[in-house]
Amino acid sequence: MATYWVVTSVYRGTESHICSGLYSTEEEAKRNSLYLSNYGDEYAYAVRAAKWNEREQMMLNSGTHQRPVWAQERWWSAYQHLFERHYVHISLKDPTGIAFTEDERKGEADRQTFMRPGKYLQKFLGAGPSGLVEHGPLKDHEPVVSKMQIAYYAAWHQTGARPPTEDVLHFTQDEDEIVRVYDEGPPSCMSDKDEWAQEYHPVRVYAAGDLAVAYVTALVDNEVLSRALCWPEKKVFGRVYPTPNTSRDQTLYNDLMGRLKTMGWRSIEEDSRVFDGARLLRRTNAYDNWIMPYLDHDYGVRSSRDGAHWIMDRSEDHQDNTTGTYTETNTWTCECCEDHYSENVDHYTVYARWDPGRGYATGEMSWCESCRSHNSFYCEGSNESYEDGDDSIDTDTGYTYEAAWFRAHGGWQCYVTDKFYAAADGDPVIVQGEKVHEDRVEEHVFTCKHDGEMHFKEDESEAYPGFHDKYDELDPHPSTGEDATTEDDHVPAEQF
Repeated sequence: MATYWVVTSVYRGTESHICSGLYSTEEEAKRNSLYLSNYGDEYAYAVRAAKWNEREQMMLNSGTHQRPVWAQERWWSAYQHLFERHYVHISLKDPTGIAFTEDERKGEADRQTFMRPGKYLQKFLGAGPSGLVEHGPLKDHEPVVSKMQIAYYAAWHQTGARPPTEDVLHFTQDEDEIVRVYDEGPPSCMSDKDEWAQEYHPVRVYAAGDLAVAYVTALVDNEVLSRALCWPEKKVFGRVYPTPNTSRDQTLYNDLMGRLKTMGWRSIEEDSRVFDGARLLRRTNAYDNWIMPYLDHDYGVRSSRDGAHWIMDRSEDHQDNTTGTYTETNTWTCECCEDHYSENVDHYTVYARWDPGRGYATGEMSWCESCRSHNSFYCEGSNESYEDGDDSIDTDTGYTYEAAWFRAHGGWQCYVTDKFYAAADGDPVIVQGEKVHEDRVEEHVFTCKHDGEMHFKEDESEAYPGFHDKYDELDPHPSTGEDATTEDDHVPAEQF
């Protein structure tokens, strides 16, 4: 059984957390622990053997172990916490199956159980002869996946591609169904908010007779995969959800967009005023406030002449309130995703770059928490967040820096390995004007016996080891100890 090692942070004699990846040898872990900076006399770093559950989790996190094909499915997200100690992944020995840790004893022995994906789903999440799940954390529970789903994910695992299905396109103008589609389908600022009583859900206003919601459900489990607000009579549709942030979401987005375009419908991306004149229900909530959803594409509303409806109109002020009401409130806009948020929602400062000429970060922006988490990086040196791009540098010690800040504060790159080091990681060894990490000197550098200078070993003479090959043509060679010049040729040796 292989033993893996980790580096941990120790605070006042108590282990705080693991602060690096897995190492295959204790020596490698100790060597990397030396690069970690202490934040005070009370902090230290220790090396110890990884516990079995730490080993398995870190292999999943690093991608050494690939998660199963159903890892992003909604039903798995709901129950995954019950199976977290399984650390289920695609088997490394036989990728046609999956491997998982059956119990703690086998985990400590580093023994994974091999199983076909369909059998795993059937055993732990499918119905047994009794009609209930008969094994594992969900024993005696209603089945989570059907036999059709099990066959679907087993086929997906074997082929590596999501099997084609006859996912169904629906249209609804029913209030309750519109609410269900928003709450159970792709997430947005108008979905699944506990503070909204169902009878006051803001998307109910769409059920005034003009607009409908187009949505696609999965054949295998009826999951709402995608949706778009539309106006069937005019054959137009609005923004398509999910927002294509992942490859799966992009596929679902393209599918619904393609279906509606194939029907000859026109997108709001082609004409931003496709919903002008559409009626919305005019209703109040329990506090006598008008309910109103966030309207995409800068749409506002005006009251109809008879006062019975709101009329969508892009000429009016944008209804950008995400609290579900028409009430005028102070709001702010995330400068990354351009979503609007109540002033009660925290916003975060993200910078465009660090300006070496000015000595501080520039291009200040206000971002929402989600955008900051997914589209920016944190500079350990300036203690600021910067938008993702080509301006980040990851050091060999595991920290990330804004490139301009890094270079302005003594950061350097090893000529031999191309790895980056911060000034706090130590000074480089200068060899022929290039920076080399001290750990690489012995392997890649020699000191010439003639000029006393350090040179790269690729320049070492094969005929006269220990000498630079530029001296090979000297006669006599410096290795003899005699003068390498004549009366008629007094060229200094360093010019060769």
